[in-house]
Amino acid sequence: MKVKIPENLVEAKGLQLELSKKVITKDVVKKINYVGGIDVHFKNQNVVLGYVVLFYPYGDIVEEKIKVFSIKYNFPYIPEFLCFSEGPYIVEFLDKLDKPDVLILDGHGVAHPRRMGLASYIGVILDLPTIGCAKKLLYGKYLSKLGTKRGSFTNIIDDETKEVIGYALRTKDNVKEVIISIGHKVSLNTAKDIVLNLSKYRIPQPIRLAHSIAKNYVVKK
Repeated sequence: MKVKIPENLVEAKGLQLELSKKVITKDVVKKINYVGGIDVHFKNQNVVLGYVVLFYPYGDIVEEKIKVFSIKYNFPYIPEFLCFSEGPYIVEFLDKLDKPDVLILDGHGVAHPRRMGLASYIGVILDLPTIGCAKKLLYGKYLSKLGTKRGSFTNIIDDETKEVIGYALRTKDNVKEVIISIGHKVSLNTAKDIVLNLSKYRIPQPIRLAHSIAKNYVVKK
């Protein structure tokens, strides 16, 4: 599958706004059995993708893969535009695989200025249920103070529209929160439940393990 790579930031913003109209914010999958995770590393002239699929909700690993690309897209690495720097490699990789019921990505979904973070982009392009799980807030603000216990969460709102665009979620007692948002075809509450159910540590297992696979490959090389 070929994807369009914008030639500049103005075009990129326009494409994000266009794609954001296609995001579905409700649950589409009736029963979730398999949850995937993917993480991307850039190393010299290579792009390394780590990928795992877990049996849900138990967390057993059912698939692990690694894929190495030579860098062939030159879109700059900018937080608001990860969909164009990382997204094309993920699309090319996943396009040829059997898809999990839901995919968690290390990045944002609709918790984004134009509602089109990496998770939403992958979801819309591949017509795949996705969840954004990021380590830092990109856009919006917390509605209230977050509790310190596992499972505590608070709304993230767009300060201009007052729309709820995500949750700040505590996945482990007294450990820094993660930022959860809808990617595509998964409701915000379902996204929260999936991430929490698959979190032994701060980062949910699908992307934690995917990160480990990719990082280990990079270190060995």
